[in-house]
Amino acid sequence: MSDFQYELIKICSRSGKEYYHVYPQEPMAFLSQDFGNMNVINSHAKFSVISFPDCHVTVFASGRMLIENLPADSEKRARKIIKEIITHWL
Repeated sequence: MSDFQYELIKICSRSGKEYYHVYPQEPMAFLSQDFGNMNVINSHAKFSVISFPDCHVTVFASGRMLIENLPADSEKRARKIIKEIITHWL
C-alpha cells in the first residue's frame, strides 16, 4: 500500500452523499479481478464493482476508482476504503 500513490478528488456532494474519484499517480495494470473476501457485485474485463456497507466502489482496469454514495464528510473513510482495496488487490 505504501507504494500506491494516488490523488483523491471529491467530485460532488448530493443529498448528503459524497462521490470521489481516485487517480493513481502512475498507470497500473489490472492485476486481478480477485479482491479476496470483498463483496464484488459486478465484474467485467475493464472494471469491478465492490459493495461496502456504506458505498459502492468501481475499480477500473487502469487503477482509477470511483467511490459512490459515501455519507457527508467522509474523506477519511474514502482513504480507508482505498487502502483496503489496494491491500487485497496488490
